[in-house]
Amino acid sequence: MNDHHDTNREADIFKPIHASTCLVAVSDSFYMTTLRETLREMKFGNIEISRDGAQALFLLKKHVFVDLIIAQEDLPIYQCKDIVRLVRSEGFTQQSYLPIICIGWKWTHEKIEIYRRLKVDDIIAFPTSRYGLQRRVLSALYSDRRFDAKRSQKA
Repeated sequence: MNDHHDTNREADIFKPIHASTCLVAVSDSFYMTTLRETLREMKFGNIEISRDGAQALFLLKKHVFVDLIIAQEDLPIYQCKDIVRLVRSEGFTQQSYLPIICIGWKWTHEKIEIYRRLKVDDIIAFPTSRYGLQRRVLSALYSDRRFDAKRSQKA
């Protein structure tokens, strides 16, 4: 099972953006538009939009092979940390190593530490530039993961 998991991970790392699916879960209309336009400029193949955590989880179950999640820290219903816990948990999806970027406005050291322990790949403070967002998305998609999926189950 581990060999299969590692093979899928390597294939996903080199998957072109035009063939990738991104789930964007953001309740703020302005930032939702900004994220969607930026991802379209990057030529993402599919962009799924959610305005709350419950809808995001529904879309994750619908699309088993999402390549990236970008979620607002303080989403209504389920927050980003709830989504991360579920994705990283065994049995939710076949992709417990799925890259996740958490976005938000008011970051404290305590909040950042919580999300790092949850194995979020990156944290973005808004406002941010389109270039900064693009750089972080590419890093989350194509850099080595900051954690090992097996170790994340123990954390």
